[in-house]
Amino acid sequence: MTLVFSVLCFSIAFAPSLAIFIKLVTHDALRVILFFLGSFFWLLSILLSGAIAFVLPSIVPAVFLSALIQESARAGYFLLLHRAQRSLAEVATGRFSSLKTSLAHRHVLAVVCGLGFGVTAALFLLVNVLADYSGHGVVGLPASVPEIAKNLPIKLTNEDAGFPLSYSLSNSILVLDHIAWNIVLWDACHNRANRLSRNWMVGAACPVILHLINNAISLAPDHLRVFIILSQALVLLLSSAHAYLVVKKPVQFRGLATFLGVAVAPEMHSD
Repeated sequence: MTLVFSVLCFSIAFAPSLAIFIKLVTHDALRVILFFLGSFFWLLSILLSGAIAFVLPSIVPAVFLSALIQESARAGYFLLLHRAQRSLAEVATGRFSSLKTSLAHRHVLAVVCGLGFGVTAALFLLVNVLADYSGHGVVGLPASVPEIAKNLPIKLTNEDAGFPLSYSLSNSILVLDHIAWNIVLWDACHNRANRLSRNWMVGAACPVILHLINNAISLAPDHLRVFIILSQALVLLLSSAHAYLVVKKPVQFRGLATFLGVAVAPEMHSD
């Protein structure tokens, strides 16, 4: 039963990302490579964050520093891809002609690479939690008995019963957040590289600030679980709205888009 429950939690956490992966990634070899390269960049960022966390006095500054390093890695990934794009386009002839088509759709590539960031982050956060729940079931919660609780290293009570489900939902939101943040930050970097918008720094700052807010929410106590989920959903709503402005550039929000650093002038291959 505990194994089935763990599979259910994994399904909640990764069903949206699996649907996006099947729809956008599986049919294109370049996108598969970029997906795993995004995972690699996230791993590098978390490795650096972990190394720095050893010298920090508490977990709180490490959490915020991790968000900044992850966004720096995201920008570094764009730089790498931007520098390699021209060379890749030159060799994209003949049977590699589909490569040029893939490179032209920069927002789709941002989704794919952001998916790599988000899935890897969610896996690292979720897998250890669910590994503890996938073992043999135990009737009752011994930590509820005061005489036994003092001898237990991990004290689970009735209030912890919904933790795996809420944690899985939180990780599902995190994956979608990473996709939206990647779209917005890469668009700001694109506008800076091509001098398309003078407010590109506003667009670059938005995902960084939202990532910091999301990490701050995660520091809230466990008994505020509903507040945590609702707050993370609000962050996702704001991130998705900004990403929508970046991709669609609706005329009715032209002023807001300009303020957020979105280039509203028509451009080729902006999908």
